[in-house]
Amino acid sequence: MQSPTSRADIILQMLDQLVAVIQPLTLSEHAENATENPAKVVASLQQLRDIVQNHTPDALSAGEITEICEFTIQLLNNTSSILQRINDIELQKQNGILAVSIAFWTDK
Repeated sequence: MQSPTSRADIILQMLDQLVAVIQPLTLSEHAENATENPAKVVASLQQLRDIVQNHTPDALSAGEITEICEFTIQLLNNTSSILQRINDIELQKQNGILAVSIAFWTDK
């Protein structure tokens, strides 16, 4: 199992893996609850990916870091709901590791 990291390249890989698993659900699932809508979760994961790829934590303000952390917590909570529904235990674990990794990344 992977350990939490502050390395952006590994965080990007974890985000890509989540998108790869949830993306196919966008074709078959249209959850009424926006937080569990796979298409919206995928779009948010991609948005978080863009943030990690295009920014360095030391170039962000404290307010921006707080916003990113709050966004990440909500997003990964929503992602967890989808992963529980499809019973992907390994990705559920990785989802938790990703949460800690984002915290490490923002604390650089």
